[in-house]
Formats: sequence, structure tokens, C-alpha cells
Amino acid sequence: TVAGLQTEQALGKVRDVLAKSVGEGGTLVGFEDELGAGTFLSPQHMETVWRAGIQGAYSAGMDRIIANPLIGALFPFVVRNAIHDDRVRDDHLALETMGIEGTNIYLVSDPVFQKWKAPADFGCRCGDTYISVAQAAARGLKYAQEWLRTGVQPDPQQAYVMMPGFEPSPGWRREPILLATLAAVNGYDL
Repeated sequence: TVAGLQTEQALGKVRDVLAKSVGEGGTLVGFEDELGAGTFLSPQHMETVWRAGIQGAYSAGMDRIIANPLIGALFPFVVRNAIHDDRVRDDHLALETMGIEGTNIYLVSDPVFQKWKAPADFGCRCGDTYISVAQAAARGLKYAQEWLRTGVQPDPQQAYVMMPGFEPSPGWRREPILLATLAAVNGYDL
């Protein structure tokens, strides 16, 4: 669903244009131009819908890649980066210092990362970059350095971080727009 769209036709148009944007690597301006009039979405609402759909599709694609045991074993860490501008939220900035050893690095399996992976809220522009043990060690992460030195992963519980004292916005869910976007890109009808 998209808040403010009452008809199945308007929702279908948004879904189809968003799916095309995902499939072709489109831009926000192209999305707005192609969507055109008749959706009753403000420019700010269009940006929120576009960002959630694009980032959600990207995140779901990364989830599928990392779920492959051969790939996931090579990239067990993820780096969280917020956009540092006047629109960034304090909690999204805070996640850059709440990771392992006070960094912006998390184990992919960490429940905190799983809850807060981008997009983590309406209008979220944060990014997640998956990295290897060697890359995490090179960034100074002692947990990764020990893993690299011994060749054996230390207990993941040692690297899991405390759940932050804040939550995504009420009503935020990545799945609905993400699933509809992916389905449309792949030609499925939900």
C-alpha cells in the first residue's frame, strides 16, 4: 500500500513505474516524470515511495546474494553509513557508532543489523556495504583481527551489540512495497 492512494489503479501505476525504475536503474526525477499527474502524491511523498522501493529492492537483492552460503561466508560483516546532511535523523547517525567496538561495523547476523538494515524507515537514505573479515580487520576491528589471526570465528555473541533505545517510525514496514516492487520487476502478480 501507499498512504493516500485510494484506488487500485493509482496504486498499480505507482507499482509499475517503481518496478520500471528498479529494473532500469532510473532516477527520482524520471520516476516523478513518468508517474505524472493523477496519483495525488506530493513531491515529498513521491520521493519517500521511490526511496523505499529502490532501496528495498536493492536490500532484498543483497539479502538473496548474502544468503548464498558461499557468498555470505566471504562477507560476514556490514558497514552502516548514514547520509551526513541536514535531513539525517539522529538515530540513523547513532547507528554509525553503535556497532562492534563502537564502530559502524556489524555482523550480518546481528539482530540489530537485521532490524535496522537500510532502508530502516520512511525516507531512509542510509547505505549498507558488506565487507570481508580481512576488510573489517584492516579497519581496526579487534574481533575481525582475532578471526583473521586464528582462522576461526570467535563466538558471534561477543560481537553482537545492544539493541538501541529507539525504534523505526510507527507503521514502518519494508516488506509491502518491497514485495510488490520485486514482483512487478519479475513479472509476478501479487
